[in-house]
Amino acid sequence: MSRSLFLVQDNQLVEMTARAYVDEYELQALIETHPDVIPGAEINPEDPRRWLVIAREPGLATDESGRDRFSIDHLLVDQDGIPTIVEVKRSSDTRIRREVVGQMFDYAANGVKYWPVSKLRDWLEAREGGAEGAAERIVHLLDAGDEDRDIVVEGFWETVEANLTGGKLRLLFVADHIPAELRRIIEFLNDQMQQTEVLGIAIARHRSEGLQLLAPQVFGRTETAASAKRAGDVLSLAEYVAKSSVATRTVGARLDEAAQAFGWEMRTGTKSRMYGTPETGTLVTWYPTYDSIELSVGFMSDLGLGDEVATLLESIGDFRGKAASRRNPNIACASLVPRWDEFQQDFLPAYAAARSRAARLASSAGS
Repeated sequence: MSRSLFLVQDNQLVEMTARAYVDEYELQALIETHPDVIPGAEINPEDPRRWLVIAREPGLATDESGRDRFSIDHLLVDQDGIPTIVEVKRSSDTRIRREVVGQMFDYAANGVKYWPVSKLRDWLEAREGGAEGAAERIVHLLDAGDEDRDIVVEGFWETVEANLTGGKLRLLFVADHIPAELRRIIEFLNDQMQQTEVLGIAIARHRSEGLQLLAPQVFGRTETAASAKRAGDVLSLAEYVAKSSVATRTVGARLDEAAQAFGWEMRTGTKSRMYGTPETGTLVTWYPTYDSIELSVGFMSDLGLGDEVATLLESIGDFRGKAASRRNPNIACASLVPRWDEFQQDFLPAYAAARSRAARLASSAGS
């Protein structure tokens, strides 16, 4: 039985009557145009989710051939770069009870394996009319300023890639009504799965005299599931290292050796290890969570070291195999391992020397 909803308009009581969607495509179009109809504040009351539509009906391969076998209804990401797969069905569709669950897990398993982050970037750029439009959407999603836009955008995609690689996803079953049987399945799955969040979203619609009212409701967000996922986000550095790739662990060990050879200090954080000197501050940050290292380069241009910055960025781009962001570039550990001797013997001393000059210039300017 549908709820009775009323709207007070010009001191008149208007009854909003429940109206079914014509078909699932109508509901799909609604989500594409107004993604915030998926209630981010109900999904995460402490940090409401905001949405960026990456693509509608993107293709999905299931083998190395790369040929698309499926298409999902929507692919979104939130402000934490968590890929969110949306499957839309009307409650009158009998497949909503069981078949759609297997379908969604098929999507999730293959999305993790056959969606390189470059494909997601291409989809968003095609949707937004190019790289500039896509960047504006990302900056808006993150509520970031225009300063260091390139760094913000690159950092966002690196987070998306890390989430995909780590299997950190969100699966949303969206319908006008979520049947009781599907609710129980969703709650069970969400309680059991730590990395992937599984939720049902019912978006009921009421209409009257040209007015439309949408009433979204979230199912499956139990306190057990929320606690398990919060606990999954609070690991020790050793646990993150254990989950990281062989290349990442190799780079971590070699950075320890390099730090000892160069006389650098080491500091350990919750998700990273930092290497540097009292004079320069942190030179290198090793992130086992993202299988990469981060350097601090771009700020030196402000101190008159533009030539050194250009040379360093060129070298970093060579290690990466592609251009690096300017201010805080990163390098994947897998790219460093085969060229470690070159990195330690040639790049690190030049980089540390430039940072030392920058520290002296900054000290002189401040005195």
